[in-house]
Amino acid sequence: MHIQTITATHDVGRPINLQKLHMAIHEKFNYGASYDMPGYMNLYEAELFPALQLRIWGMAMHVNIFATGKCVITGLKHFDEACVVADDINNYVSTCT
Repeated sequence: MHIQTITATHDVGRPINLQKLHMAIHEKFNYGASYDMPGYMNLYEAELFPALQLRIWGMAMHVNIFATGKCVITGLKHFDEACVVADDINNYVSTCT
């Protein structure tokens, strides 16, 4: 048996203002950079999907962050990656409140 990908969930523990989080991530990273550089690309269109969608450049990871503070992280290859992404999310959320 071989594990292909791992899906993890994370709870920030409080509601998140997704618009503020979207702007904080957008301001932090340069979107003119090439996609093989480490960094995040995010999309938030509340009319289409109720979560902020976060992609990590150079990895097949995708994170959905909901206003309730719950997150779904997909495309993981190792459990350690989930811990790093969860810590990053917590850091960004703490700067947005």
